[in-house]
Amino acid sequence: MDIHVIADYVCPWCYIGKRQMEQALAESPHIAAEIRWLPFQLNPDMPKEGMPAEVFFLQHFGESRPREMQERVTATAEAIGLQINFDRVTHIPNTLKAHRLARLASTTHVHNLIAESLFQANFTDGKDIGDTEVLCQIAVNAGFDDAQVRAFLDSDHGASEVLQEEQMVRQMGVKSVPFMVLNRQVPVSGAAGVEAFKKALDEAAHATPAQD
Repeated sequence: MDIHVIADYVCPWCYIGKRQMEQALAESPHIAAEIRWLPFQLNPDMPKEGMPAEVFFLQHFGESRPREMQERVTATAEAIGLQINFDRVTHIPNTLKAHRLARLASTTHVHNLIAESLFQANFTDGKDIGDTEVLCQIAVNAGFDDAQVRAFLDSDHGASEVLQEEQMVRQMGVKSVPFMVLNRQVPVSGAAGVEAFKKALDEAAHATPAQD
């Protein structure tokens, strides 16, 4: 079964939804899934250099809502075995480079590992995933050659393809993430929970895949 995951790596609910999906798959051993990540920039107008998290949260949530949102996200993440450290997230990046790296890995067996590493770097370690050095280290840890990845990221390679894929998913009607499509037919919107994912997996497993 193929699973298309539309997400952004600065979206905590995307990280939570990823883990919920993985737990549902672990509890559904009769289903073999191939996961592909598709780009969605939550902040497509973010400056190339990103911005301080304090400024970003104030602009988008006001003075009180960030803490309430972060507490809710942290509690939901802990329930699924994830550690999200908002106190370490001091910078909000432009994620185009991160999506380019994920796309570079999309034809390899480490595609999902790269996605996991991007989420972990951002939310657990508080690293700037818009920074080339951070992305190169993630890629090297996944088995890529440092010089080749560095040359790729320092160029514009993959940027137009990422933007085209993002335009495609937006034209599909996707307005928020995470958004997953199972077996090309069964949609799952948001971090729906493990049981909801298991139900969707069973539904998708009995559906006839849609043709390209």
